[in-house]
Amino acid sequence: MREPAATAPAEARDLLDRLVAGPALLRTPCFTTQYGRYAGPHSKFLFRTGGSGDPGTDWLAERGLVVPVGTDLAELPYEVGRALRDDDARPAFHPAPPPPARMLPTGCYDH
Repeated sequence: MREPAATAPAEARDLLDRLVAGPALLRTPCFTTQYGRYAGPHSKFLFRTGGSGDPGTDWLAERGLVVPVGTDLAELPYEVGRALRDDDARPAFHPAPPPPARMLPTGCYDH
């Protein structure tokens, strides 16, 4: 994540700095829905032909550094923001949840 951010053009770097500081949401028309309307969480988004008109936003979107989350709304993914904020950030991978600290009764009773 740091390499693309370090080589970003000035417009993209300025925008990325603001998104990393928060909030991580951006109003932009750089994405469009696949069928022309937003139909909830199962909608598919495409990069809008011709982009948004903002070179910084388009640069970030083309590289997946901002992703669509709704109509004209994009977000800096948490993992990207964390990697750019924290020099020691490494992706945390936990394939299984930790075991419970203690066992609780299941609520089964003898009748």
